[in-house]
Amino acid sequence: GGGVLVWALAWASGSKPCLAEELSQDAATLLRSARQEEAKGNVDKAFKLYSKIIELEPSYPYAFSNRGNLDVLRGDLRLALQDYDQAVELLSAESSARLNGEAWLVYLNRGTTRLALGDDPKQALVDLNLAAAIRRSPDTLLLTSRAQAYERLGDWASAAADYQAALSLKPNDVEPWWLRFSLVLFQLGRDVDAVALARRVRSKFSGEAEVGIALACMLVDARQLTEATKLWFDQPSIQRQRYSDVAFLETAVRWPPRAVSVAKGLGRLFESL
Repeated sequence: GGGVLVWALAWASGSKPCLAEELSQDAATLLRSARQEEAKGNVDKAFKLYSKIIELEPSYPYAFSNRGNLDVLRGDLRLALQDYDQAVELLSAESSARLNGEAWLVYLNRGTTRLALGDDPKQALVDLNLAAAIRRSPDTLLLTSRAQAYERLGDWASAAADYQAALSLKPNDVEPWWLRFSLVLFQLGRDVDAVALARRVRSKFSGEAEVGIALACMLVDARQLTEATKLWFDQPSIQRQRYSDVAFLETAVRWPPRAVSVAKGLGRLFESL
């Protein structure tokens, strides 16, 4: 593994946009072509088609939001945010009847983009709460993104509640984001639950350094030093160095404060044993 367990932020691509019947025949034809190119992975072709649809139908919100999804795939998150902003503005100008179908995905993806850019998590949380209100039923991607917004705000209890709700949707399907949940539980002092969850993640993603080192942190605090030491030295030295670096822990992988506090001293601790 590459050391960092890439778990979230994920953007929802959505299904067929609703309200396509509002489009002119030319725009509707372009929309079908754009979706086909998207399905084939032809990002640049699809991007150009959505731009043409926007020229023809500048008040159609889903042309902007779908182009925003392609901005993300092209690695331009700021441009994505502009497209999502335009989509939200168009959706907001319409009646509440329009807030159906894919509208929740627009808010989800804008909130996720704000988080990925490191923007104000309060703004991201507003978007994600709107997405939840429109959708009205639980969604894993929405819950885990909102949990991360709560993490950024230091609201660990709300983060844990959203992670728990997401986990309960598929309790036997171990996902990488479960590690984030375990670190949040550790932050809350729910150490037994945190260790149990981290062990389940490690059983599936044993090659990932982040999992081994996170579990080592939890076990050190539980004074289970034999297993913790083995987990630490099982990792490549370059990964041990990375996960002892506070800047990396706080900004790259964004571990909660308690885990950071333990991790930064692991190297010295284990070398002294």
